[in-house]
Amino acid sequence: MKLIRRTSFRIISLIIGFSFLCAGCTHLSEITEIPQATVSPVSNSFGDGGFLSESPCGPPCFYGITPGETTEEEAKVIIQDEVSLFKNCTSFDNTSIDGDKGITCEYCGFTFDENFVSSVGFRPNERIELGQALEKIGEPDHLIPFSTSLPEYPLEGRYILCFDKPRISIWLPEIEGSKYNISPLTIIESINYGTDEAYQSSACSMIYESVEWEGYGDYPIQWD
Repeated sequence: MKLIRRTSFRIISLIIGFSFLCAGCTHLSEITEIPQATVSPVSNSFGDGGFLSESPCGPPCFYGITPGETTEEEAKVIIQDEVSLFKNCTSFDNTSIDGDKGITCEYCGFTFDENFVSSVGFRPNERIELGQALEKIGEPDHLIPFSTSLPEYPLEGRYILCFDKPRISIWLPEIEGSKYNISPLTIIESINYGTDEAYQSSACSMIYESVEWEGYGDYPIQWD
């Protein structure tokens, strides 16, 4: 497996932060030699977000909101009208410090650029296995390992799967251990869609940190 030596880096997501997607994440207290990635269902009304069912629309569309096509105002109307879906939404604007602006809700978020939606991120309520995702959109172009642990703590991290066309990134759950077993049964934690510009400024742009996709199997969380 070809793996570029990892150094610490600041992950840049398609969505602003990852905290709203991680609400309710399961932290594994008991692990095997090669931990299996799992994630608990979250309480929302998104279902699969249309990712597999394509209802009400399929990727890269999320409930009528498509990066690069849906305007900022159109997205805001959809979010305001679908109050049963988009809960506890908050607007933010960090453009004065070269950041993004957008809206975060429970288990989903949106960013805007030049009056259009630039990215969409959501955590599905239904179980989506990685094998189902790859059957639908093909194999990832590359993977990004993301170690989150400090030296004095057990190693833990996750993998992000990057798809160049369409511009999709899939976040796998965080685990403890030195190896990450990626299998057809690995549960997807969150899904992000973005424009070319958003994708190129996301974690998936970290090509020097990337791992080549070599099929299902064990991938190191950190390379020494």
